[in-house]
Amino acid sequence: MPTQQSTARSTGSTARRAKGMSTETIIDIVERLGVVDLVIERLRGRIQEVDTDELMDDVTDYLKRNPEVLVVALGTITIAAGVIVFLSRREAAYGYDRPRSRRESHGDEADESESTRRTAQAAAKRRG
Repeated sequence: MPTQQSTARSTGSTARRAKGMSTETIIDIVERLGVVDLVIERLRGRIQEVDTDELMDDVTDYLKRNPEVLVVALGTITIAAGVIVFLSRREAAYGYDRPRSRRESHGDEADESESTRRTAQAAAKRRG
């Protein structure tokens, strides 16, 4: 007969294991069990139940009560955009090879945009 302490320990370890699962792991388990259709239907149902007008009103009210949240969000977006521009220009200027994802590794090198090629060529001319 399990004691109260051993039951508490096993429940605690189960909770710790559940917290440690990443989103990817959960998605992998759902796919392996073949319950993707069930999960998608439940999510679709919940999304359709959301009243977007009420949600937008709640967000607007929250931002009116806490304007600092809007300031921080706009600042974060501005900084993120600046970092993206900086990194993409640096990559084009120095010709860094970025790691390719599985999806990209199957593609053709011709997928690179024309403007990126021109920028890299101009940077190469400046260096050389």
